[in-house]
Amino acid sequence: MDERRVLLVEDDLLLRRLMQRSLAARGYRVAEAGGVAEALRELALFAPEVVVLALGLPDGSGWDVARHLAEQPAPHVPVIICSSHPATAQDLRLGPVAGYIPKPFDPGVLADAVNLALAAEAPPQPRAAAGPLDRDQEAAFFSSLAH
Repeated sequence: MDERRVLLVEDDLLLRRLMQRSLAARGYRVAEAGGVAEALRELALFAPEVVVLALGLPDGSGWDVARHLAEQPAPHVPVIICSSHPATAQDLRLGPVAGYIPKPFDPGVLADAVNLALAAEAPPQPRAAAGPLDRDQEAAFFSSLAH
């Protein structure tokens, strides 16, 4: 079976590596980008099937990447926003947004959101992938960063 391709666009290297390892452990082939320019290059070279996208990037906004994807001819590439910035319904209409995951995130929730985005046959409707983490989940997340 071919690995499904995911592009992670996140400027925080530690967080990006945590996301990459979490998805790779679940069988995804993952490319990484730390900013808008790098993401646009990876989109052309890697041809991801889904993009996990931070909004605050050093050379622009994650919405720049989402708008670029929305302007492309088929195939549709869904975007999962993973950000500490709250996304409004108006924001989510800026591109092919399949979901929103607030930071800090649970790696299982991230994998579930990617699975749902890839499984959707029609362009997905914007929806929240998960709510904020409870204290136990948050403690587990930050504990995993320390290792």
